[in-house]
Amino acid sequence: MAAKKNKANSPTAARRVTSVMREAEALRWRALRMSYRSIGERLGVNGATACRLVQRALGRLKGDCAAMAEQVRQLDLQALDHMQERLIPGIERGDCPSVLAALKCVEVRGRLIGTFAATKTENKNENENTNRSVSWLTRAEMITELQRARERAMGPRGSITPNERR
Repeated sequence: MAAKKNKANSPTAARRVTSVMREAEALRWRALRMSYRSIGERLGVNGATACRLVQRALGRLKGDCAAMAEQVRQLDLQALDHMQERLIPGIERGDCPSVLAALKCVEVRGRLIGTFAATKTENKNENENTNRSVSWLTRAEMITELQRARERAMGPRGSITPNERR
């Protein structure tokens, strides 16, 4: 059986490290407003190659940033899950601040996952008091509002009925 080669010490790995270092150096010089021609002269390549080095470095950074942003998004979603779980007893009691906080959690979740689109609503009944506070809502109305917000953010699955929360 042939011994496996250590990939970290292979000539390919060394070239890769050198390439990444050149890309980083080219990007640093470009950030200092140097022209591609000047960057190429410093690296011993032409301006077009210097441009490609900068573009590859930017692409690598873009990918790294996207991965980090996804990690942060997942952490935020986990935090929202935890917050919503802690709000359930208050919602079941009909506690207005708990219902409002849950509605906000649903809204934020929808924005994070991209399913909650802001919609403009118009008042069709001018005589109705549209500035009514949540504290004036009945328990059934609060649950209905929570359902509507959840459906806007997550779709119609998992709806709550007033009888289930008593």
